[in-house]
This record gives sequence, structure tokens and C-alpha cells, in this order.
Amino acid sequence: IFFIVIVCLYEPRGKKLASSKSWFSKKNLLYLSSSTSSRNDDETVVEKKKKHGHVTLILSADPGDLIGGFGEGSVLYAASEYLGPDPRSKDFLCVSANRISIDKNHVLLVTTGIGATRAALCLDSILSIYGSGIKELIFMGTAGGSPAIGGLIDSQNCNRARPAEPWRITRFGDICVSSFMTNYDCQKCFWSAEPVFVKKKEQSQSSAADLEAAAANLDSACVAAPCSLHDRWDLFGQFACSFFQSPILVQEIIDAANNIYEDDDDENQQKAKLFSQIKIPDAIHDLETKFWQASTGLSPEWQTAAKQRQSDRKPRIHEFLRCAEATSSTYWNGAPYDELARGYIAELINEAISDLNLSIPFTDFPRTRSDVACFSAMEGTGWMSVLRLSELYLKYPNLPAANVRSVSDFTQSPLMYDPPTQLWFENPDWLDEQERTNATIIGYRFAIESASAVILSFFRARKLKKNVQNYPSASADTTFHIDKNVDDDDDSKSHMKKKNKEERHHHHHHHENSPDDDDTTD
Repeated sequence: IFFIVIVCLYEPRGKKLASSKSWFSKKNLLYLSSSTSSRNDDETVVEKKKKHGHVTLILSADPGDLIGGFGEGSVLYAASEYLGPDPRSKDFLCVSANRISIDKNHVLLVTTGIGATRAALCLDSILSIYGSGIKELIFMGTAGGSPAIGGLIDSQNCNRARPAEPWRITRFGDICVSSFMTNYDCQKCFWSAEPVFVKKKEQSQSSAADLEAAAANLDSACVAAPCSLHDRWDLFGQFACSFFQSPILVQEIIDAANNIYEDDDDENQQKAKLFSQIKIPDAIHDLETKFWQASTGLSPEWQTAAKQRQSDRKPRIHEFLRCAEATSSTYWNGAPYDELARGYIAELINEAISDLNLSIPFTDFPRTRSDVACFSAMEGTGWMSVLRLSELYLKYPNLPAANVRSVSDFTQSPLMYDPPTQLWFENPDWLDEQERTNATIIGYRFAIESASAVILSFFRARKLKKNVQNYPSASADTTFHIDKNVDDDDDSKSHMKKKNKEERHHHHHHHENSPDDDDTTD
């Protein structure tokens, strides 16, 4: 009798677990949390070395707190087939976790909560339950963006603005898709008067010359903020500052967004748009026009360049060697901070290109802060650190990942210039209080729509491929060269060129500690 009672009590939970296994694939679900298993068991470690499952994990941060109920996952919910909440979501340290289907692709759509800590804890709790039942990870969200690639001011000559070129100008809704990110907060920052006395031994993107220039122009928005020692792992700890991995999944997303167009048979046409169909609304166009008109310190050529860029009413995707996320818990705004962040991103991109041994068709390397745009957000290095640490200590296989960010506002205000003093100032009053509130709402909403359109285009591309369920995901353990001849009967389906196993895609200080995965590529 006791045995029968126990079985009856636990039967419903058993059914839920069976449902979880079925949805994630009975064959590829590698870990389920229970009293009889441990994340550190040898058997579990061995199981985790199998290939990835078939569920795409999409994370976003804001559940709708910023503009009143319109969360970063709202568009994807509306455009998908809702399959219900995940039965294990009560075990997740996340705001919500729901199963959806987008163009016949299984997706676990999760809201983490805002900030790097929330993103990290949420992802860790998901991986502890589903392990490599997850095929790939996409983080989707909004960001503050540099108003132009390379900034607006010529930081090598504070007497002038940078030459105006339409291709450099960033618009609301512009996208950065990247698998590189850096922690903006890994730095030592000086009180504004201190650089006059700082010793010149400290070298980084903010060199001694930068610090002295900052001291001589304390009131100018021209030079980078007086900070240095970025990405020093001995100061800030291991797996804390900069992260990167293969951009294979990144490139697949970019290619899909740039090449998938309107489908006459699209049954979800009225629910959401693909990226090729996104148009910048009049309210955003007018807001951008006001920004450039208020930038009186810039030359007339900048106004002309802005009009040329605005003539195309479509956002664009910046190639991943021109942008990346600078993660910070500080809500910073200002040209000196943007200058500093772009320097960190340039260092990150150069490091990633070297360590990942990427073959690239460009000659303007190494990158400098004059060549890149900053996408400022709050979660990237949090969730990416979980991936790296899980690979190192828990022997998880490399999980393909991409960060999709869309510009919801600019990282600085319009610039003014005072010729007699040769100082640059920002105009914080270019919008009144009500206009600023409206700008936040329309910018944030459109950024979510734009980023969501990129994701929907990605899944549409997957749908258009034959045997979508069997189509291989990009492996994070490969270089940037793919053999297009895929044999569906081969366990190593993608036949991608692999790097030496000793060169793992961890932070460059830790290659020697990387896990030795098997040779199977999903």
C-alpha cells in the first residue's frame, strides 16, 4: 500500500518530466535535475559531451518594465505558435520561460530580468536542467548606440569633427549581431584632476598621452574619459572582462536577415515583419533629424551625410567586425564615455580575430576606436561568462551563441563647439522632458521590432532549407569556413574546418585551461 501511494503521488511530476524530455528530444536531452543526479557526476559529464539538442534558446532581459508592458520578447510571442510555459520553469531563476514554435523551429523563449547578474543566474539554472538539450543560444535586446561608427569628433585633433561619411551614421533600429562582448566596468578610472600626476607606466587604450590630454581638456567632450587598465584579469578576475567565440551562428543570422524577403505564402504576415520589410517610422525619422540639427558643432557636411543616410528608411545590420556590446551596470551617456567604450571594443575585436584565427577580407586592421561602434547594454558579459565557465568546469560542449542588439537611443547628446576655447560641449536640452519620455518609448519599441525582425528572418531561412529539423546548427568550435556540401547521414554534418583543439574560444588568458571536447560537430 505504501508503495502504491508513493507512485500515485509522484506520477504527475513524472509525466511533466517525460513531456520535457520529449520536447527537447529524448535522444539529446543530456541532463535533468533530480535527487538521483548531480551536475558534477562523472556520468553526467560524459553525457554532456554528446552533440547538441534541437531547441533554440532565446533570452531577453526586460519583461516590460521600461515602457509599461511591452517587453523585449513581445513581438516574438505574437509571431509564434504558443506551446505553453516550460514545465520546469519553477526551477529556473528567470522571470518567465515559455515554449513557442517559430516557422516550425522549437524555441524556448526566456525573460531573464535586467542586468548581467540576472542574465547569468537565469542561464545557469536553465543549463543545469537541460544541459545540451539546447542547440544554440541567442540573446536579443536593445542598446544605446554610438551615433556614428568611429564617433563624431576627431579624437586625434580636438579642433575638428571627424570627416562626414554617410556609411558611418547609425540610426535607431540598427542592429549589431556579434559573439564578442566586453565588460566596460573592468577599468580603473581617475578623478578628473588626477591624470596630471599619474605615472606614465600604465599603458592601455587610454595611454599616458590620453590621460594628459584629458587633464588639459577637463571641460571638453573631445577626449576619452580618464580611465585605463581595462581587461586586466589579474585585477578584475578570470572570466570577468572580455569574451568571444566563433561567429558562425552570427554570420548565419546576418545572412538570413539580409537575404530573406517577403513570402507570398507567409501565414504570419500580419503578426510581424521580416527584417527586409522593416521601415523606420516617421516619429523616429523626425527624432533623428532633430538630433542632427541640434548638433551645431558639426560641419554642414554632417547634415548632408545624415540626410543621405536617412533617405533610406530602413535600419541596417552592422558587420560584426565593426561593433560589439560593451556591458555595464552604469547607465552612462556622453561622448567621452563612448570614445572610451569604442577603444575597448576595438581591442576586443582585434583580440578575437587573432585568437580565433579568422580569415577576413579586410585590410584596415588592427581596429581602432575610429573604426567601430559601441552598443551599450547590461547583460552580455553576464550570460557569456556562464557559457565559458560551464565549458571549463562542467565540461559542457561549446554552445553556439549570438548577441542581437538594436539601437533604441544614442550614447551621447548632440554636440556644440566653442571656437575661442576650442572646447566641445553636449547639448542636454535638445529635448524637453515630455519629448525625452516620448523618445524613450518610440525608440525602445522600434528597436524591439527591428531586433525581432532579424530573429524571425533567421528562422524563416531555416524553414526554407530542406529537412529543417536536421539542418546543422553552427558549431562554436569551428573557424569561419563552412563546407556547403552537407551529408544528412553523417554525424559530423557541417564538415566545418576545425581549429586545433588546444585553441578554445575562451578568454585568451585561459586557453590552457579549456576543456578537451570530442570531435563531433552538430
